[in-house]
Amino acid sequence: MMPMHAQDAAVVQKWGNQTLSVISRIARATHRSGVARRRYKVGRITIARHLLGVFRLNGLRPVEALEAGLGNPRLPKEELSACFSKRELMALQDQLNPRALTALTEDKSVFYPLCQAMAIPVPVTYAVISRDGGWIAPGSPIVSRDEWLRCLPQVLPTTFIVKPANGVYGEAISAWTRIGDEVRDHTGEIFTFAALYDALRTHEKYERFIVQQRLENHDEIIRLTARPSLQTVRVASFLDANGVAHLLYAEWKLIVGNHVSDNFMRGRNGNLMANVALDTGVLGPARTPAADGVGYDAIPIHPVTDLPIAGFVLPCWQEVRELVLRSASLFAPLRTIGWDVAITPTSPVIVEGNRWWDPPNDAVTGPSAPGVIKHEMIAAAKVLREAGNPTVAKR
Repeated sequence: MMPMHAQDAAVVQKWGNQTLSVISRIARATHRSGVARRRYKVGRITIARHLLGVFRLNGLRPVEALEAGLGNPRLPKEELSACFSKRELMALQDQLNPRALTALTEDKSVFYPLCQAMAIPVPVTYAVISRDGGWIAPGSPIVSRDEWLRCLPQVLPTTFIVKPANGVYGEAISAWTRIGDEVRDHTGEIFTFAALYDALRTHEKYERFIVQQRLENHDEIIRLTARPSLQTVRVASFLDANGVAHLLYAEWKLIVGNHVSDNFMRGRNGNLMANVALDTGVLGPARTPAADGVGYDAIPIHPVTDLPIAGFVLPCWQEVRELVLRSASLFAPLRTIGWDVAITPTSPVIVEGNRWWDPPNDAVTGPSAPGVIKHEMIAAAKVLREAGNPTVAKR
């Protein structure tokens, strides 16, 4: 038998991995469909027809639909129509947000100075460190390592945050505390300033990092959650054809455990998410993925403090609304942005803006906030589809 060529072996390996992936997805979908059948007390044909209908309606595959809580055949069609596949929503966002302006929100070394120039409150930036140089407050460019090691100790306060300039989903965010001539990260590891600088400059994935003010939560948020790490509210905005800003929906991200980031990650990291009534800032119960992988469980009481989440009113809510509406107007011609807003002891602060924000499908079917009869995305979905691509407005 002739030996297999290395390139042929790679093709066979790739084909084998793809086959295993397909088999794995089919097995997962079959198992979760069975869970959904038993939960909703319907037959195989009914659940299969329903999942096929969801796919035809909004492009969500069975596992995605089941995870997001869309597996109930009795769900109203208007709720299903308010949901998006990530592919569809990103296509609409690309229609509404010029790609040439992506850096305005997605590159934080651009986003924060721009916000400051427009008097939008954001965390203070102490330095931007990249592989090829950077700058340090109050805006002085620095290239050499010796300059960095001389200047960093002069500008950094007792606590600070480091995050990638182009990071997503809370990846590679770290919290730091100064202890004498050294710094300690949130895991307890101690670095010299030289070691910190070298680690950022030679990071295997990200080329540029922001060194930034560590914001504090409002006292009421700390009372409810007993966590010092920043917990933000996601508020999506939309500019209509006349340039008037509107709010689409809001969710609050709750940290549970010793995380630095409040990113939800579909609840796989233990963090929670709660719907927020846009008008009042009142929370519904938080949600966490069901153990069987189908939908979400409601969490009305905080698992650490035993205080009620449902009914909690986010502080400074009207100020949050006003800040997002003003910021959305100033970021024209970007027409839809997902803002992450920190509620600090004194006022709300914009932490991030996202031209691509993820579909909040689990929010649409999740537990509503008191006083909300229909989730805001039911109306917002129609607005986005009509504005981004009128040919899909038939939904």
